[in-house]
Formats: sequence, C-alpha cells, structure tokens
Amino acid sequence: MSAYNSVLSACPNVQNDLNQSFDKFSATLEPLKFQEAIQSPENTSNITQQISRDNGKTVDVEVRYFQPFPEAGVLENQPNPVCAGGATDPDTIATYTIDTSENVQEIRSFNNKDLERYCKDNPSYVADLIMRIVDAAERKNATKTATQAAALIGKFATGVVVDGNDNLVVSTLQPGGLLVNPNYIGDINLALVKTNYVGAAMIFADSLLYRGYMNALVGCCTDSGFDLAAAFQAYGVATMWDYRIETAMAAAQTANTSLVMQPGSLALLHYTAGNWSAGMPSEFKIGSNYASIVVIGRTGTPVDINITDNCGTVTIAATITTKLVGLPSDMYDATSRFAGVTGVNSIKVTNPA
Repeated sequence: MSAYNSVLSACPNVQNDLNQSFDKFSATLEPLKFQEAIQSPENTSNITQQISRDNGKTVDVEVRYFQPFPEAGVLENQPNPVCAGGATDPDTIATYTIDTSENVQEIRSFNNKDLERYCKDNPSYVADLIMRIVDAAERKNATKTATQAAALIGKFATGVVVDGNDNLVVSTLQPGGLLVNPNYIGDINLALVKTNYVGAAMIFADSLLYRGYMNALVGCCTDSGFDLAAAFQAYGVATMWDYRIETAMAAAQTANTSLVMQPGSLALLHYTAGNWSAGMPSEFKIGSNYASIVVIGRTGTPVDINITDNCGTVTIAATITTKLVGLPSDMYDATSRFAGVTGVNSIKVTNPA
C-alpha cells in the first residue's frame, strides 16, 4: 500500500482516530486553558456567529445590540395614560471582520520509507502524526488568541478604584510579605459585582495572584478568623493559570497582571476553507492525490487538514484561521456608570515589601 493510500484509509475515521491520539498522548500535551475556556459551553452558550461571506478574502460577523435606556432620561410625575411622544429606539450593529488569509499553519511530509521504519500500523501512525501537527498549530493559535485577548481589556464601572491603566490593584499578602491578605478576595468580588458581572467569573491569573489563590485553598483562617478557602468557594470565581495569558498581559499591560472575564464576553470567530465541500459527493473531498477535511482540535478549534501526494511524498498541513473579538465598548450609554464596560478586565497584584 502506498503512503498516500495509507492516509486515505484513515480519512473516513480521522476525527475518531485523532481523539484517540490526543487521549493517548494527553500526559505530554501542554495545557491550553484559556483557549479551551473561550470555546467551552459556559462561554459560548449565548453566542451565535452570523456570517456574511463575499467573494473576497474577508468574512464579516455582525452583532446587533441595544443600549439600556439611560436612567437620567426617565421622566417623573407625568400624565398617565400618555398616547404620544418618546424618542425612537435605534439599534446598533457592530461588524467584526476576520481576514481568512491571517492564519497559523503547521505542515509536515513523509514517504513510504518512513512508514517502513515505524513499528505501528499505517493508520495509527498517520493519526498520531496528524495529532502532533494539529497540536503544534493549536499551540501557536493559542498564543495568537492570548495576544488578542490582552488587547481587549475594558473598563471597570464608575466607583471601582483603578490605576491609570484601568487595573484593579490588589495585594495578596499582608505587610511583611508573609501572611495572606484576607481582603483581596472580597475586593475582587466587589469590583466585579459593581461592574455588573453576573454569575461565576473566570480569572486567568498571573503567578502572584494564582499563588495567592492556591494558598487560600489550602489555608484556613487568618488571625482575624477569616476563612480563606470558604471565601473563594462562596464567591464562585474560577481561577486558572495560563502561561500565554500571563505573558501577553505582561507585554500589553505590566508584570503581575491578570485577566478576568464574564463568560460570553469574548468570542473566537473561526473560518474553515474545507467546508466548501459540505454536502458534495465524496470525490470532491478525497481525490486520487489529495484530501481536504475539517477536524476539531482538542481545544474545540476547527482545523483545516489538507493532504496531498507528490510522487510518493505525502504532505499534511493543518491550518487554523481564528480571531478573538470582544463586546462593543459602547454597550452602555456614555452617561451610564457602566460606560466602557465590556466584561473583560485586568487585575494587578502589588504586594508590600
């Protein structure tokens, strides 16, 4: 059997084989917590992508929304009933554009001689190879996504004390730098409540904030009788550490800065070229020397897989085309205390010496 035919024999079940390969190598795979969280059901349950395609290389996604009416405009002591008057109710459309040529891609090749050297059946080797190719592309895309996330930081509500970069500043340690500060947990929660966060927020913590969180989980009570672990459980904040987010936030903001988000406030737009053949006969998906399929990576990201045979050398390419977008910055009227709030914020840890 030729190298290319070995690939094609695995193609009908490539998604299942790919999942098995990810499971088999799970201990060696780098965690991509932010990328997984962005595409989790908790974050995407209220997000629908409505895509408008044209003949160019860009794809537009439109979001239609209405601002809450400002409280200042509400009248008092008016006739009731009233049959006329009132301003119109304009809607707003935010258009997000994803450039389909801006992608990440990993590409590898092999031939018959390579297959002869490996002590495994050909379909298993191909599935494992595709898994490694997709994994590399997903890690690169996760770095891209983290950089985009760091550029989407919004504002806290009026009344939340922040620094000049709109960071909520907290101290995880008490003066002296040895004891955990019991107040920072409540400070974060109060700032989020004031900023109209609803439900459990997700914090992608830098090393200092994550260390404080871990100390709180294993600690009990401070000298004042404050139960740290119970506080975190009561506030319902999911706290995770992600290398790429920590690096991106340090570059975009300052060191020791974390990202906190309301689920549903960030969305990963995606584009796949391989879907053009959906509903077409199988000959349009797999030819005599090529195959074009779409698989789902371990983070939930759609991945274009292209496989070609060039005189016995098989080339496999994994291409990911995504763009992270946030809510419009004018979701609230300019007079609202929530003006500029987008559900994505930054927290900076500054501990005393």
